[in-house]
Amino acid sequence: MMQFERKWTLFIKLNNDAWEKEKFKYIYKITNVKEMWQVLNNIPTGLAGCSNIFFMEDNLLPLWEDNKQVWERGGCWSTIIKGIEWKKTMNEICMLIMGECIFDMDNIKGICIVPVTTTHCIVKLWATDKSDKNCELLKNNLSELQCCMPRFKAFVA
Repeated sequence: MMQFERKWTLFIKLNNDAWEKEKFKYIYKITNVKEMWQVLNNIPTGLAGCSNIFFMEDNLLPLWEDNKQVWERGGCWSTIIKGIEWKKTMNEICMLIMGECIFDMDNIKGICIVPVTTTHCIVKLWATDKSDKNCELLKNNLSELQCCMPRFKAFVA
């Protein structure tokens, strides 16, 4: 069984909930390929329109305020994908990031999938700094899903 160099923690936050520690629901710790597919194959499609799905390195919560030393120069690379089932998009980005062979993994610490509808989602890469290399890799590797040009939004101005 292929073990990941890093462990990934799955959190889900409902859209109506506040951005507070207590509102992030811990779901599962992913340590290998088998667990990744078990998790991905069992995420319900009914989360579209009501949740944010996070795969974060180790136990990092997706709250930059709680880990300022990690995120002081960081932000999110975001892109929009329409016309493709959001679960297919989620599978693609998880394979790319958790496989750790394409992106600058010193820089990427998390993935966020926001399933807006069943065929429209937002993909965000949580990065420790603005690396244009990761922008190009995101665009090129999701091009078959017809993603928009990724843009970076810093956590701290």
